Amino acid sequence: GRGELWRRTRYRGREPDIEVEHDPGQLFADDDPQLDRAVAEVFAGLETHPAAQAPEFPPPRVQPLKKDGTGAPEAPATGPDEG
Repeated sequence: GRGELWRRTRYRGREPDIEVEHDPGQLFADDDPQLDRAVAEVFAGLETHPAAQAPEFPPPRVQPLKKDGTGAPEAPATGPDEG
C-alpha cells in the first residue's frame, strides 16, 4: 500500500544494529542502557581486535623551568630598541 511505498522511497534513516529496550522511566534516570550497551560492545570488540598502537611522536617542545622550578623563563626582550 501507500505506507509501504513511502517507507521504500522516503525513509532515509538506518535501522539500529543492536536493539536496546528500556522503559520510559529510564529517560530521566542516571543510567543509560544504550550507552552501557555501546561501551560493552566496544570492549568486546577490543578483546577480538585490539586497538592499534599510537604512532611515535617527537618529544614535546616546552621551555625549561626557571632555576627555582617555577614556570617558564621570561622570554628575551627583542623590541626595536634592543639587539
